Amino acid sequence: MKTELFKLKNVLLLLLIIHILLRSDMTYNQSLIASGMISITAMIWVSMPLLVYFWTGRQRDAVLESLKQWLIANNATLIIFLYLFIGISVLSSSTRF
Repeated sequence: MKTELFKLKNVLLLLLIIHILLRSDMTYNQSLIASGMISITAMIWVSMPLLVYFWTGRQRDAVLESLKQWLIANNATLIIFLYLFIGISVLSSSTRF
C-alpha cells in the first residue's frame, strides 16, 4: 500500500495551513478550533470511500468505481486548482502589513 502522506501537494497544503495559523491573530482557543476544523475536513475526505462502501448497499462497487474513474480523469485539474489556491493564499497573506 502506497502512502500518500509525503506527496508534494499534501506537504504544500500542510505548510499553507501552518503558515496561515501562525500569521493569524487568533487566540489559542481559536487556533484549536481552526485546527480541529481542518482535521475534520481531512478525515471526511479520507473516510468518504468507506462511508460510500457501507451506505450504498448493492450499488457500492459501481459507485466507488465511478468515483475512482472521475478522480483519475480529473486529477490534473484538481491539482491545478489546489496549487492555484495555495499560491493565492500565500501571496495574499504575505502582502498584509
